[in-house]
Amino acid sequence: MPWLALPFEDDRKEYLDRIFKVQGIPTLVAIGPTGRTVTTEARTVVMSHGSNAYPFTEARLKEIEAENEEMAKGWPKKVKHELHEHELELIHRPEYVCDGCEQGGAVWSFYCENCDFDLHPKCALEENKGTKGDREDDVEERTKTKEGQRSLNYQREREREREREQMEGQGDVVAEQSKHDLQSLLFSPDRDFLIRNNGDEVKVDNLKGKKVGLYFSASWCGPCQQFTPNLVEVYNELSPKGDFEIVFVSADRADEAFKGYFSKMPWLAIPFSDSNTRDRLDELFKVMGIPHLVILDENGKVSISELEGKTIGLYFVQSSYKKCIKFTLKLIEVYENLKAKGEKFEVVMIPFDNKEESFTQGFEKMPWLSLPFKDKSCVKLARSFEIQTIPALVIIGPDGRTLQPDVVEAIEEHGTETYPFTPEKFSELEEKDKAKRDAQTLESILVSGDLNFVIGKDGHKNSLSLSLQVPISDLVGKNILLYFSAHWCPPCRAFTPKLVEIYHQIKAKDDAFELIFISSDRDQPSFEEYFSEMPWLALPFEDDRKEYLDRIFKVQGIPTLVAIGPTGRTVTTEARKLIMHHGADAYPFTEARLKEIEAGIEEMAKGWPKKVKHELHEHELELIRRPAFVCDGCKERGTVWSFYCEKCKFDLHPKCALEENKGTKGDKEDDMEEGTKAKEGYVCDGNVCHKA
Repeated sequence: MPWLALPFEDDRKEYLDRIFKVQGIPTLVAIGPTGRTVTTEARTVVMSHGSNAYPFTEARLKEIEAENEEMAKGWPKKVKHELHEHELELIHRPEYVCDGCEQGGAVWSFYCENCDFDLHPKCALEENKGTKGDREDDVEERTKTKEGQRSLNYQREREREREREQMEGQGDVVAEQSKHDLQSLLFSPDRDFLIRNNGDEVKVDNLKGKKVGLYFSASWCGPCQQFTPNLVEVYNELSPKGDFEIVFVSADRADEAFKGYFSKMPWLAIPFSDSNTRDRLDELFKVMGIPHLVILDENGKVSISELEGKTIGLYFVQSSYKKCIKFTLKLIEVYENLKAKGEKFEVVMIPFDNKEESFTQGFEKMPWLSLPFKDKSCVKLARSFEIQTIPALVIIGPDGRTLQPDVVEAIEEHGTETYPFTPEKFSELEEKDKAKRDAQTLESILVSGDLNFVIGKDGHKNSLSLSLQVPISDLVGKNILLYFSAHWCPPCRAFTPKLVEIYHQIKAKDDAFELIFISSDRDQPSFEEYFSEMPWLALPFEDDRKEYLDRIFKVQGIPTLVAIGPTGRTVTTEARKLIMHHGADAYPFTEARLKEIEAGIEEMAKGWPKKVKHELHEHELELIRRPAFVCDGCKERGTVWSFYCEKCKFDLHPKCALEENKGTKGDKEDDMEEGTKAKEGYVCDGNVCHKA
């Protein structure tokens, strides 16, 4: 990185995470010259507009919007294009890949929603060149290859899959049939040479003992243009060793196009004039789409990759990261079980270790393949598969298509049963999960072998040394809250005192209620300090059951509060939100109770006017539902109902809005002035107002 950084593990990071509400990474926050926040969505803006978005202000974004509108002036709203059967409509698209030239695009696209088909305005509006016959030939040629390109050459892969199936059991006979003599393969009776882009002729002897790649490609093919620079990079790394060569097999329609495209290639080619050899190679290797690359080994045999025809797991991992260490052990178990059964499954590690020593130590314990440490492909793959967190395991099917974007959670829950990772298998597992949820009891989620208890404090608030074990059987039949929290988490520390208050209120009216703390603290002392503030029960620190509970309740962040009913079934995983809105009244958090609350809320507002005009605000205020707000009259918090001005974000409690005005006019004016000062004393940023 060419920029600055906070030191590693700097205490300020936690504060910055909190004030900018960082829920995931990458996140990019823009701060203006005054030190005020410009936007917390700078990443999205950069992805859409690049450096043009700078300095990311609302004024700059309005300028960009005006420029975008100006750009499209004179363009038709709809077009019909030869590359697509339906009419294309001009729309805003922040990011897409053009289905004409296969290049990335942004801002404007001529788009077919039915087919998810995009064209750059340039591609959609450019004038057709050449004769009508040329255009028809070109459309026919593009159409012929289009389906193969857009579906990752699926037809070709199916042909190869059928070939593999036919080859099974035929052993050496097939191996002998797939051997090719380079002389007869690449040369003809009238031609005993290949060419370089400078016109040099190369004889067959120069290829003996080398691995040879046959590169089927064309200048008009977008995916080929994208892939060729990558292949050049690989070729330049391998060719100095003297044991590898590539031969370009062109699908261009004109010699001029062939020469222009070949001029960018450092390898050999079959002359454009020898169309018979090019057609014969297309047929021999069943080329159904381009780009297509066939590798022949030193003996002329088609090199079948160790991964070909298998289901592949791309394992994005950092060896020393605690979560990765845990999941790696589970994945090794699944991998070895599948291998023992003879399943065609392979894992390729995509390492994100910061130190080579860490990578080496981690990889030594893994039985699968890996990309090299700090290989450039690691970052490219993470971008391609939009990896947001690690560990992540992307599943690629035998046909080269992505089967599942991430199966970490599924493997943690179901292990080997997740194989072969197909949609049908995942539907089957979902049915199994549903049946498990329907049969859930308190003991089924909180008892694991000898771990059949939680801990309490035996009335000694600050002493865990006197903690007692409470059997799970004693809690069966009660309403239970599971509280996922940690002392290091600021939102948790803010919510816990509120929850203590609610706990006592509920406990006072129903003794058949209990709460269990599930800790995410970093160490035993932190756990003990935090638990000492709590009047309820807890799982012991680092209890094995926590990981299972995190998984089955899909705990993505803390604080989280899960409500379990008397039968042991899950009532809701959103109990925290219900408490924030309704307090202890939300208990026992059932749908029936929420309907009662809803009816009470509607009853509460009966007779209130839908709109009022109040002396504290210049605009009319409308009665609306607001889950939480601060009244701009009395400065106290409010929930449920507010008399609200959308334009000014101004709230009044119903009590404040409807009470009779008291005091003199001077008093009221003083109140108004004070209220205005209070508002001016805050800086509003997004959904939060901070004191200036």
